[in-house]
Amino acid sequence: MDEGVVGAVAGLWRYPVKSMLGEEVESVQVVWSGFYGNRSYALVDVESSKLVSAKNPMKWSRMFECSSQILSEDEAGKAAPQVRVVLPNGMGFDIGNGSYGQAENELSKLFGRHVKFTAARVEPRSTTIEQYHPEIEEDAEAGTTTEYVRPMTAQAGTFTDVAAMHIVTTATLRELATLYPAGDFNPLRFRPNLLVDSGDARGFVEAEWVGKTLGVGGEVRLKVLKECGRCVMTTLPQRELAADTGILRTVMRFNRGKVGVLASVLKGGRVSRKDSVEVL
Repeated sequence: MDEGVVGAVAGLWRYPVKSMLGEEVESVQVVWSGFYGNRSYALVDVESSKLVSAKNPMKWSRMFECSSQILSEDEAGKAAPQVRVVLPNGMGFDIGNGSYGQAENELSKLFGRHVKFTAARVEPRSTTIEQYHPEIEEDAEAGTTTEYVRPMTAQAGTFTDVAAMHIVTTATLRELATLYPAGDFNPLRFRPNLLVDSGDARGFVEAEWVGKTLGVGGEVRLKVLKECGRCVMTTLPQRELAADTGILRTVMRFNRGKVGVLASVLKGGRVSRKDSVEVL
């Protein structure tokens, strides 16, 4: 793809608690670890000491019934902001500054397992996550649950798995919907930070950005590192979206299991909806 403007910001999301639903925002501060507050917290399964993740829905599918949002950006720059967690019964808890007790008790009841919060600023050097592979013929590990060690990456202030930013284009979602018309390829299935309206572009266009630098708005610069591999989380029900293994099957069959790209932050700043996105 030639250098120049490739689209505009169509959506911005952050997920303050790993694997919970997050919040869509009109504008957000980009810091070295990505969107301010993104995946600042995670839950730990006390029995196994593993991170709680909807990648293993056999245990943790109800994470997608919980949501989280940042209470204020006034303290932008701190690793662990104040966050409100809302449970499926509507109960809300404000967490931060090590105050988690009541929320942990209610979440432990919800999951039937003892869980505790941990903040990204105090995470260990590495953490283990379980991942279930649904029954999809294209997956050599179909029907199994595997483990992987999430290394201490450059994102020491966040519980993102690999990179600070995740970007998806409308062209990719439109292409997938063409390949599987029965599927609902709502961007929320893929949990991006940044959705780019790529206009009339066709195909999996963001794959062409790998290795290049994106300018977003007037300040932010992102280095595109690699395509983003997808997992069972894309198939799970959440709010208005029904469970659908056809989503992941389509991604694996037609695009090697990839949707979107991952990027690091070269230069922070503020981004807003409708900001231009440019390949530099």
